[in-house]
Amino acid sequence: MGRSTLSACWTARPWPGSHPLAERQGFILLHNWDYGFRNVTNTVRPILSPDDDKGLKLRTPPELQIQASLQALGATVQAIAFPELYRYRRSRRH
Repeated sequence: MGRSTLSACWTARPWPGSHPLAERQGFILLHNWDYGFRNVTNTVRPILSPDDDKGLKLRTPPELQIQASLQALGATVQAIAFPELYRYRRSRRH
């Protein structure tokens, strides 16, 4: 990734189509923020490209932007709150 690509990421208006959508719902969208890099792990296959998320069942924090991002990549998303994660893993329902 070159310097010009990074510069474009920082200066671009995120989700340009979201502003009209928010306004139709009565919201004024001030700005969208970056949630940072995400690590995705699974027991099915390595994830080497965005296409590798297709068909995977992934658990995410209950954050709409994270869920929407992974759904857009083709994953099936199940939201799980962080405090419940340990109990969920111990129950072996994964």
